[in-house]
Amino acid sequence: MERRTAVKYLFVIAGGTAVLPSCLHKENKASVLLKNIAVTADQETMLAEFAETLLPASSTPGAKDTYAHLHALRMMDQCFDKDAQKKFTGGMKEVESMMKKAHNTTFAGASAAQRSEILTALENKKASEDALQFYKLMKNLTIQGYLTSKPVLGDIFHYELVPGRYNGAFPVKTIIHQA
Repeated sequence: MERRTAVKYLFVIAGGTAVLPSCLHKENKASVLLKNIAVTADQETMLAEFAETLLPASSTPGAKDTYAHLHALRMMDQCFDKDAQKKFTGGMKEVESMMKKAHNTTFAGASAAQRSEILTALENKKASEDALQFYKLMKNLTIQGYLTSKPVLGDIFHYELVPGRYNGAFPVKTIIHQA
């Protein structure tokens, strides 16, 4: 075998082994990169449905349309301490088990009425401390993510950054000095 052909095959094999891990996508990972908390794809779907139950779509986009659940995940991952992150993930599992006990289904697979029933129980503080902590954090982060999203700020509120527009042709009144 020629040396050039061997070196060429060596580079092809080395390049293939370098690219191969990026091709192997695990189906059970969240769609956002999280460093401090571990969230599966099923839990991310649960969070999306939880957020959509809090802020459903109507003539305006819902929480799922604005990706408010991903905002909540990123904020929880990057801005909160380890204790709050543990309570968040533990409470998420508690809410899922509440749905399992009450309706024998997952939160994502439940009907809108069943989801509203669980949220009403959480709002009325009829749940464990971890579930209530999760509800409080998720509700606040979802509302924050929704209100600061581009569809809401740009299309609904028509928000402009301060100081606003510059109008160089604005008419100026003349000032008359009185002595």
